[in-house]
Amino acid sequence: YNSFNRYKKLYDFIKSHNEKFSLDNIKESLQLVFGHGMKNEKAIRNRTLWTEVYDLTDKTLEVAFYLKDGPLDPKTGAYDLVFSKPFKFGLKA
Repeated sequence: YNSFNRYKKLYDFIKSHNEKFSLDNIKESLQLVFGHGMKNEKAIRNRTLWTEVYDLTDKTLEVAFYLKDGPLDPKTGAYDLVFSKPFKFGLKA
């Protein structure tokens, strides 16, 4: 949950990407830095509570909200996060 490590993950993802970013690429990059709950009782207990993507061309916002912890990943000891369906909002200009 160190901010530097999260920025480094995003930097590496962006640096290794050679094409125009798609909406799926952006969502993938966000998942790299989600705060996942840990089974370890001494671990920091935080969660990513919402995720949002702004499309400045279309003037839209897509947001999904944390609902609950999903299955535990045995390799990392972190829970998968379950989000709501995305809500999409737009501006009419």
